[in-house]
Amino acid sequence: LDFCLIVNILCNIGLYLYVLNGCILQSGSFLHALGADSVRKVAFCTCWGVATGPLACAAVALRNALVFHDVDNMVSVFIHLCPSLLMFTLRWHAVKVASTWPTFFHLDYFDSIEPWSDIYLKSVVAYWIWFVPFTLWMATCGLKMPSKGLDTVFHSLMRKGSTPVATLLGWSKEE
Repeated sequence: LDFCLIVNILCNIGLYLYVLNGCILQSGSFLHALGADSVRKVAFCTCWGVATGPLACAAVALRNALVFHDVDNMVSVFIHLCPSLLMFTLRWHAVKVASTWPTFFHLDYFDSIEPWSDIYLKSVVAYWIWFVPFTLWMATCGLKMPSKGLDTVFHSLMRKGSTPVATLLGWSKEE
């Protein structure tokens, strides 16, 4: 249920579908319709906003560290920073990406992107699509998990000293 994990899974599926679309799909299919420039623009803008917003900020707020001998830290860094690096590459090296994979990435809509309506609004909507069900689950089921001996991402992050947010709120390890 973690936002970062869900975003990574969905982006990997989306990237796979675009590559698959460029390789073997016939025109007129459902995935071919996903390849339309307007759909690609919406998908890119949403991914850009999410990757450079909540995911990039989470890398700092959650004290991610690039510690090669600690699998948990490496996975956390990977989950939070790889989408940002991918979006950076697609945006600022679009010519090289398009020349390397001419049938996969059509990145010619950058000049028509409006930051507030195309990036900010779409990424906020994507975040809320996750946030509402997660909050409902957390309020109904997730808060009871520690009493059953299970830990949630929320509880592990809110222990005193584990993140700047928990320290700022003055939360103890029991909360």
